[in-house]
Amino acid sequence: MSLAGSSKEANAIATTNINGDDGDWGLSMDFNKVVYPALTPGAPLEAMNMITIASIAQSLDQLQAGGGTSTTIGLNRWIRHELTLAITDSVYGPRNPFKNRAIEDAFWDFESDLFRIMMNLLPSLTARKGYLGRQLMSDAFVEYFQNEGLKDASVFAQTRFASAANHKLALRDIARFEVVNLIGTLTSTIRTVIWLLYHIYADPAVLSDCRREVPNIMTAIPDAQGALSRRLDITRLKSNCPILGSTFQEVLRRHAVGTSVRQVMRDTLLENTYLLKKNAIIIMPSIVVHNDASIWGPDVSAFNHKRFLKPAPSAQSSVHKGHSSSAFRAFGGGTTLCPGRHFATTVTMAMAVMFLMRYEMTPVEGRWPHMTADKTHAVATVEMPDHEIEVEVKVRQGFEEGKWAFRLDNSEVVFATAAEDFLGLGFATCCRLADEFLTTRSAIQSLKLIVSTRSTKKSEDTIARLRQHVDSNPRCKAVSGYRISFHAVQLDLTSLRSVQAAAQELLSSVPKIDTIICNAGIAGPITINWPQAIWAAIVDPIYSVTFPYFARGSLGLLTKPQLAISSDRNANGSLDKLTAPQTSSDTHEPPLGEIFSANIFGHYLLAHALTPVLSHASHPPARIICLSSLETPDYAFSLTDLQGLSTIESYHSSKRLTDILALTASLPTSKPYTDKFFTPPGSARPLAPHPRFYVCHPGVCGTDIFPLIFVMRWLKILTFYIARWLGSPWHNISTRKGACAPVWLALAAQETLDGLEAQDGLGKWGSTTDAGGSERVRRTEVDGWGYGGQVGKGREFGNRGRRRGAKDLTVEDREAFEQLGREAWREMEALRVEWEERLS
Repeated sequence: MSLAGSSKEANAIATTNINGDDGDWGLSMDFNKVVYPALTPGAPLEAMNMITIASIAQSLDQLQAGGGTSTTIGLNRWIRHELTLAITDSVYGPRNPFKNRAIEDAFWDFESDLFRIMMNLLPSLTARKGYLGRQLMSDAFVEYFQNEGLKDASVFAQTRFASAANHKLALRDIARFEVVNLIGTLTSTIRTVIWLLYHIYADPAVLSDCRREVPNIMTAIPDAQGALSRRLDITRLKSNCPILGSTFQEVLRRHAVGTSVRQVMRDTLLENTYLLKKNAIIIMPSIVVHNDASIWGPDVSAFNHKRFLKPAPSAQSSVHKGHSSSAFRAFGGGTTLCPGRHFATTVTMAMAVMFLMRYEMTPVEGRWPHMTADKTHAVATVEMPDHEIEVEVKVRQGFEEGKWAFRLDNSEVVFATAAEDFLGLGFATCCRLADEFLTTRSAIQSLKLIVSTRSTKKSEDTIARLRQHVDSNPRCKAVSGYRISFHAVQLDLTSLRSVQAAAQELLSSVPKIDTIICNAGIAGPITINWPQAIWAAIVDPIYSVTFPYFARGSLGLLTKPQLAISSDRNANGSLDKLTAPQTSSDTHEPPLGEIFSANIFGHYLLAHALTPVLSHASHPPARIICLSSLETPDYAFSLTDLQGLSTIESYHSSKRLTDILALTASLPTSKPYTDKFFTPPGSARPLAPHPRFYVCHPGVCGTDIFPLIFVMRWLKILTFYIARWLGSPWHNISTRKGACAPVWLALAAQETLDGLEAQDGLGKWGSTTDAGGSERVRRTEVDGWGYGGQVGKGREFGNRGRRRGAKDLTVEDREAFEQLGREAWREMEALRVEWEERLS
């Protein structure tokens, strides 16, 4: 505890049960509980990354000199200053003490004297600069804590302070420990960046190889004024820039000098030769392992920037194949790894790629010197360069003009409509999506799930229930708070002004949306011929509850007047009663079908309005997942009655139109109209690539979309189970099983979906179960399209679960469907433009 200069009382608290020998309690054990989650990929770490990278981007902007002239900087000094501010801003927030240059200088004085302070031999004399620097910093942190600086700080800083306060540490001691914590937060990352840029620029081959990869994560798009905007997708660095990643690892192999210390828990015999006695201490210097030729090969002393690439199975490679992942110990090893490794890796690689794409850098002396690190002190974990290098920095030729932007959000953003009914399909889809994301996605990914409801109160209740659901799963609870976040927006799809207001709220609050799940829908009043229904359930038990021919919808249901509806909410935040003064033009408002608007047109307008944020999810392209119905017969829809106002099949008409639009969205015949749909408002260019449309259905679920009295509802559920037991593939019954298809479409790898479509065509995907309730996803037949728009495909499904009267797909049917899709897209685009003009 000599490094911190903390009190005896604080030292006693900190060293009590330090290894957890007496149970899972104590400051040391709690420290790990708060630090690791805060630095695990998820919302808290994402926020730190965003602040740090944004600050670095600003620093790089300030480097750029006009007219192509160069700027001279001390490489080590510039990186140290800019990253110190960027990282501490991300940790401590707007009131960051390091905004005072004296505090920054005090830290580096303290760091340079670490070894002498740790020896604790009159440090006020033998390590005076570091001793005084530590005192100045601890005073600054006391003031920072007292002035509520933590209020806007990172979760990382807040939880550490809360843990220390809970263990009754004095404020002065918490401040002293905070000073020591900064050693791990700043020094290794900053020095790694220095070494990485040095090795990249000192070797033209390394620079060329790394630069050649960057176009994989860069897009250049002219804005409405023609100015070029270059966007680097930092979230794809690791997967799309393997040479840069290998160079980063080689830098750590060469320059990481940390030491792992482990205690032997029981007598252990290694290789029948070395006996490690219980309670013995093992010291493992990484520098020894990283320079072992028997592990890394004969070129162990050379800097090989491709050493960590994975060679092709049969390819000749200079990469030594003998080392295992455990031999790379820059971040520790085994079950004890540096908690800040994700943050350090992201910041280091991000700064490197941002710098090398924008700037040329050459030493003032003309050639890069051999950089030594002989002055590195014993406490360092990454070598310290011995000397400063003065360099000239100049904007790269061809990159003088234009703006630079950076995508930093590593969340997958999904917007799901209609989640407020806790027994409905929308809520079940959100629950299943959260569960499967947390249990199947990589730990470096997080989910931002946005749901729509009709009021502020319902939003609060829905998010509370979603959080309660996720926390009820013991496999998810430990990480859910850091890997998943829930947000809500108020939306009424039968009010086009509400659609516009929701879109504006999303455009102003989220940088991108990866997936929209268009789940919301209504059936309207349903009339059931009960004698026919009862008789059908007896003589035709499977088919009659799969394709209920005894139910009839209502005719000509209209929304309330759109031009008389305001997007303002009432005192409770409700969208249920939105009104505004009529204008003289309101009397000329064309009719708008209620079921048509709720089931498809509201979603259609919303998706178009959100194209600016859909464009930011281009790798892979954004997805628009449309919830249709199992029953979408061709006779239910007519182009001459686009809104289904003249048919009692208005619900099925809207779902048939959903199928048509989704299945023909990517066809060349529809492109003149889909290009218009995917052109963001105010832009002259459609998104490239287009977001992908997918269509699915939940099978037959026991929802209340067709309301029944209590007794009849349970009789309905019973008949559904009987149908499943008798062989129906579509009776999922529970909404969670019904959510199988939309969740699969939302989370499946793009390569998986593309492969299935390349093999069997564009399909409508359905949630299905066997008699025992085991669910899966399978293709569903669509009149005029078959199982994938390919003649002769789908016969393997047989007649099980097929609608009576369905015909095998013919070439003529397929051509007619494609033409129907083109005309449907044309009509929908014309209607969208008409209503947007009226609403404006």
